[in-house]
Amino acid sequence: MNNVKSLSIILLLSLGVAGFSYADNGCGDDCSTSKSDCGSDCASDCKNANCSSDCDRGTSTFLRPRQYTTDLTYLNNLSFYNRYHGARCSFFTWDSTVFFQRNRQEGYLGAGFFGTNPLVVAENAPSDFNANNLDLGNTNSGEFFRSKVSICPRREVVGWLSHFYFNLDFCCTGLWADIAFTVARAKHKLNFNEVNTTAGNIAGEPTTVAQAFNNLNVFSRDCEQTGVDDVLFRIGYDYNYCDNDHAGFYFLGIAPTGKAFDNTRWFQPLVGSKHGAVGAGFEGDYTIWACENSELVFQTELLYQFRLRHEERRTFDYNNGPLSRFLLVAASDNVDNPVSGYNALQACVRVEPRSQLEWWANFHYQWCDWAAEFSYNLWWRQGERINCTNFDFGKNGIYDLTHCATASNPLTSHSTATIASLVNTGTNDATFVALQAKDVNLCSGAAHQVLTHKVSGAFAYNNVWCDCYPWYVGFGAGYEFASNKYRRHALENWSVYGKWGISW
Repeated sequence: MNNVKSLSIILLLSLGVAGFSYADNGCGDDCSTSKSDCGSDCASDCKNANCSSDCDRGTSTFLRPRQYTTDLTYLNNLSFYNRYHGARCSFFTWDSTVFFQRNRQEGYLGAGFFGTNPLVVAENAPSDFNANNLDLGNTNSGEFFRSKVSICPRREVVGWLSHFYFNLDFCCTGLWADIAFTVARAKHKLNFNEVNTTAGNIAGEPTTVAQAFNNLNVFSRDCEQTGVDDVLFRIGYDYNYCDNDHAGFYFLGIAPTGKAFDNTRWFQPLVGSKHGAVGAGFEGDYTIWACENSELVFQTELLYQFRLRHEERRTFDYNNGPLSRFLLVAASDNVDNPVSGYNALQACVRVEPRSQLEWWANFHYQWCDWAAEFSYNLWWRQGERINCTNFDFGKNGIYDLTHCATASNPLTSHSTATIASLVNTGTNDATFVALQAKDVNLCSGAAHQVLTHKVSGAFAYNNVWCDCYPWYVGFGAGYEFASNKYRRHALENWSVYGKWGISW
């Protein structure tokens, strides 16, 4: 009965902390708004084709961080050995992991949004971005607006992962279940930098790129968000084939906990998601070598989850290349009056994250009451598929910057324009071409495919309290990286973590 009371107290305290953290929001309305509650904005009849399968390439207006609860480095390091060796006969094990992580290679994330980082915004060549599309210009004779901008986004996370493991041998030998959740506080800093060679001076218009982007609400402001990462539930069966060595499988479900974020703004400090998941996994360990006071054990786990679809608001580019969402547009009956078309590219869409896969491999060396580990963790996420779009461009087409209008060659539209197209370059359309939903690149608003690798080392001390309650305490550090192909859309992190656990 005392054990039951202790277990109840721990569960209540943990759930209380989780509930309090889930209610907290350090960002206020500026980061979390009702705009992402799509409601009836997303029609049941989709007007556009599904996002193609090559969404692991190009730029993206959305960045989704990795989950912490299913990060097998945080979930398994040190605790996996304790569950299946030191605490193998215990009914209940409670593991806690406190971690801090910060991303590295920040400039690559900027390139994943801009296409190139830094980005030259100018009225004349050479430039990456035609400044006229942001109403940036200079009226002084012989001078043209020119600015170089860059972003180095930083995400810092402090989190606590709580893991409750139940040995259900009393029901069926080898049966088990567990619940895990993470309380995390994410802090974002965009690190926007701008160097002007020639600033803008048009009356009533922005004078810098930063002001122009701010007027369009392109980026999330620097802010923090505290919440509960998606909750993991598993039930599994293990087969012991030699002492404590085992092989097993499990089924999993993930309950979404994410808040309603306005994901039309880039680099929101997301914690959790709106997407539940189902999946399965395999795990096992094998004693490579053992003697009286020491042993070397290999441990592994493979976790697969299929993320379920949900509606979100996103921002997209046209099929005209990176940053084409900033191209000016004009109506067919007012072709010489260009306006920003940015807001028309924000829509409620149906997001299908699809598959995620993690593989964890670990070598655990135990010497008396001391332990050391070295692990590898692979994480792969499939590119999102997006459909169910409702873009309304009205009579608008992409504004024609190709020439000065004449009676014999009037303004029409420039459907093939790119964001780098300068004034008096390119070829205009023979007749006005209005924008349609099929002109939108849905992949530009999707979280792209990523593949990362994490290596980690840890050490611990473990013992048995009162000859009945196995416990351990340890410390570790990790380093996560990606190849050049994926690092524009993946957070490469370094991390440190502390772990402790006790079993009944």
